[in-house]
Amino acid sequence: MILKRITKIKSVVDFIYLFFSNIFIKIFGFFRELILAYFFGSSIIFAYYILLKTVADFLSQFTFGNALQANLLPKLSQHFNAHNNPSYNNLFNFTIKLLLILFIISQFIQLIIILMLESEYTLQLILLSFLLSILVVGNFFNSIFFTVLQAEGKFKTYSIANTFNLFVSTLFLYPLILVSNIFGAAISRILGVIFIAKKYIQPIILRERGQEVKITYNDFSFSILLLGNLSTIIILISRFISGSDGSNNITFFNYAAVILSVFLTSIVSNINTLMLRNISVEKNLRWFYYSLFITISICLFLFFITYNYSEPLIKFIYQRGEFTIVDSLKTAYYFKNMTLAIIILLLSTVICQPYFTLDKKITNKHSFNLTSVIILSFIIVISITYIYNWEIIYKSLFSLYAMSIVYFIFSIYSIITYIKHEN
Repeated sequence: MILKRITKIKSVVDFIYLFFSNIFIKIFGFFRELILAYFFGSSIIFAYYILLKTVADFLSQFTFGNALQANLLPKLSQHFNAHNNPSYNNLFNFTIKLLLILFIISQFIQLIIILMLESEYTLQLILLSFLLSILVVGNFFNSIFFTVLQAEGKFKTYSIANTFNLFVSTLFLYPLILVSNIFGAAISRILGVIFIAKKYIQPIILRERGQEVKITYNDFSFSILLLGNLSTIIILISRFISGSDGSNNITFFNYAAVILSVFLTSIVSNINTLMLRNISVEKNLRWFYYSLFITISICLFLFFITYNYSEPLIKFIYQRGEFTIVDSLKTAYYFKNMTLAIIILLLSTVICQPYFTLDKKITNKHSFNLTSVIILSFIIVISITYIYNWEIIYKSLFSLYAMSIVYFIFSIYSIITYIKHEN
């Protein structure tokens, strides 16, 4: 009885650390966006930067956050519970092997986009792509060992590390932009990654040797990597479509998505992380029901805010410097019209989490077919946007809503699958 109470208290404390960490992260994130909006507004060079960054962010979804946790967190949690002195040298060596491959893939895709743009900024964009590729591999490296911290229940350390990451990158953003213009946006993020790796990841790697966790390619399922971060992937695909015509429309999509993603990343993602770990250990859906209730409450609040205060909120947050009244109106339009799709994504993200705690044999059996159907559905959706001669803003919104509905259908199927195999 006492042990159960301690576990409950620790879960609450963990959530508090994660929650307030993300509050600070979002505050720093807003400062970053304010600085970027002030200096660049909806300029075409900033639009190209976001377009390239979308590629980097897309790759990060397979190597960062929920997707990586869904693959590694259950195994690492069970290994830590079974051994008091785990070490992660094998995990470090395995990670290093993947970094070069990831860097090459990132560079290749971004260079293709740069050549297709045929802009006057080609040389600048090539350098930006190099910096963004470094950022991708740095985030992947840190994310692997952030998952170790979560598996060991060190959510306080994990929260502080995440907070300092964005704090450092925000602190150096303003002076770096003054010195190096658009390159400062990428360099500042790299500085944050380096700081975290030095302060929080290096001590994990340098631990005394203990029981090694065995990580192989078989521990990574592409299906789980895709399904684990599907909500963010959907937003990124829609963001890419919004800038696929080479215009600055992607900047308005991005400014709106940054605010809306606060609800996706600051609260719901934390709930999902705790739920994933607790269900992995306890095999109990109690946390799922708590998470679903909190998420529905958040969705109602989000709907109320966006449908009543879109324009004044956008003006208050962004409108200064190079960010004009026209930029505010266009961003507010996206902000209001994206809301329902984000709500669908929020609900879907929570509903599908228990599925990722199932035995690997079960998830591998279902995930391949699910992934095939989802990818086919996405291809059909994207094809429709280019078959019909719609304005780019309607193409991006159509793809966002259509893919969100596909995700919601998957989430319903996934929770049914979990109940079927665990009960």
